[in-house]
Amino acid sequence: MCKESVFPAYLEAVKTDPTLTFEQFVADDNYEVPFQKKNDHPEVVTAEGSGRTAVGPFVNFISASKSYKMKAGDILICYGTGSSGRLVGHAAMATSANYIIEMPGNYRKIKGNSWRSHNARVVSKASFFKSHTKGKDYVAVYRNNHPIYSDRASTYAYRYMYKKDNPYYKITSNIFEKSPSYCSKYVVLAYYWGATKKSWGGGHRVGIIPPHQLPSYFSDSFVPSYKYKVTSY
Repeated sequence: MCKESVFPAYLEAVKTDPTLTFEQFVADDNYEVPFQKKNDHPEVVTAEGSGRTAVGPFVNFISASKSYKMKAGDILICYGTGSSGRLVGHAAMATSANYIIEMPGNYRKIKGNSWRSHNARVVSKASFFKSHTKGKDYVAVYRNNHPIYSDRASTYAYRYMYKKDNPYYKITSNIFEKSPSYCSKYVVLAYYWGATKKSWGGGHRVGIIPPHQLPSYFSDSFVPSYKYKVTSY
């Protein structure tokens, strides 16, 4: 994982920040360990769909096609070699039980040395999980404790951050600027602008939001719970 995913991403990151050490980079990425609150009690679900409540902070391996019942506003964070780029990992958000909105980093060259592209897109649940659960890759599913706000965030993302004003893709340190944007910032802004500004808990108003640290950028009761670890579809 370090050789094929984390270190190549660090080499990309250090191009724009020469002072960034590898130790700092992996620490910011939470050492490839999913963010988890102390009182999270993920549901243990078998591939056949039967389930029970887990005792302690353990996450069972489940199949997205048979067990995971996706809900609007679910935050999906990808781990593995197939989810690398300028930042390690990838983040997206469910807009319904069957569709996901995301902003991947496959930008293209348009004019001169300018790299810009409208990258927000909607993909099916099947397409997303098949792409991000190959081999040892998996998706950590987080769910907000405010279903009304979750629904508002996903609706806003689709209507205003995709259909109306699809942002350009670029990683910048201005967190609250709607465009340009990137995968994890895109999810945070959907909640911030579309649901409530009270959801923001990152403290600093500038910086980069690493995908694997995304849950920690929410405030208090808006910090999502780690619900599932999906390893297959």
